[in-house]
Amino acid sequence: MSTVDKLQEIVGQDWVITNREQMERYLADETADAVRPKPADNVILVKPKSAEEIAAILKMANREKIPVFVRGGGTGICG
Repeated sequence: MSTVDKLQEIVGQDWVITNREQMERYLADETADAVRPKPADNVILVKPKSAEEIAAILKMANREKIPVFVRGGGTGICG
């Protein structure tokens, strides 16, 4: 079973995004272009709706040794 399939089992098909055009707005924030890192090419965007889904995603990612990057408000001015 692929990583995408496993994630879809956790959050549902509509909440796992692999299309780059659909995820573009999630790949940048208000950080200055000069210091903003370039997003990886092999990104999967997952939009969980509960703490339980987040826990399941993190357990799966840990087991499979898949890096996870969280996204907050997208302003890049805090944290």
